[in-house]
Amino acid sequence: MDSSGDYVYSLAGACTEGGLCIGLADTAADEVEVVNTVPVLFLAGPKTISIDKTTPWTVCLPGVGAGEICDRGISAVTSNDPEEGAITNAMITVCGDDIKFGTSHPTFGGSHLADVCGFNVNEVGSFTIEYAWTDNWGLRGSATRTINVLQVCDAPEFVCISDKTLCSTGGFCIGDPVGVVDDTPEDMAPVLSLNNVVDVIGAEVRVRRYKTYAPCGLDTVTGLNIVPTVTTYGDGLCDPGLTANDIKAELVDGVYVNNTVPLTQAGPLSPIYVPLSSLSSLLSLLSSLLSPLSPLSSLLLSPLSSLLCPLLLFSFPDLVHVVPFAAQLPAECT
Repeated sequence: MDSSGDYVYSLAGACTEGGLCIGLADTAADEVEVVNTVPVLFLAGPKTISIDKTTPWTVCLPGVGAGEICDRGISAVTSNDPEEGAITNAMITVCGDDIKFGTSHPTFGGSHLADVCGFNVNEVGSFTIEYAWTDNWGLRGSATRTINVLQVCDAPEFVCISDKTLCSTGGFCIGDPVGVVDDTPEDMAPVLSLNNVVDVIGAEVRVRRYKTYAPCGLDTVTGLNIVPTVTTYGDGLCDPGLTANDIKAELVDGVYVNNTVPLTQAGPLSPIYVPLSSLSSLLSLLSSLLSPLSPLSSLLLSPLSSLLCPLLLFSFPDLVHVVPFAAQLPAECT
């Protein structure tokens, strides 16, 4: 290893002569410098997460639901070491180099992450969790996440303005100015984005007639979300849903900071479908009402279908491509 920390190998391959290395200086040109790169770790989920006081903070177990509040560690897709490959949660340590992240859970005989990293979820404050991995050359890569533990007060009490770690007593906070105007920023709307799959699922989806289109479920083997694919018979499509995040203003050192709070932590939200079969039901109802009254009822229904169907398809052109119930429409609508 040279003075800069890089490893240097000699390719001379020469033997000594009488215990001496003749022409050793000439071998310097044959030395090859091997540069080792520091591992890179990327978090799975937001860099800053806020939780209410007393909420446990622990490692996510396999198969955990999308809304579960827990630590998902690093991303195995983007975390890697150029020389040694992908880095996973099973390999990294947490809050030090002695504790494995994957076993930091009571289920595996370990402790909750809050205990491992030395913070108390029963106390308000901001705490840091470090995830790290050291390669075979001794280089260490790391990533950190901040956990904000927020005060929660039992109604009708509220969080004091002068000290966000305290709750009011009898509707009063010592130190709060009288008649103060709350400067809390206006609540921002959640941000939703479609989980698209290139060349398969986009903002518009075309589904073959008589084929169902439903939310993508979980693979029973891997426990991961099923990814929609294009198949010969059109039976590989499913809806990957969307990802939603809420922008929540938190007071940090007297300044409001917008933090991203995930609403979908390990999977998409289920889509909402609007069935077009209601038109078919309407026409069937009209047919049942008119048929006993007049033999001309069929003549009345045919023009009615011809008028209603184009009107509906013109008003909702995109729904025709994504609604599995379109096959139930009368012939006039197809």
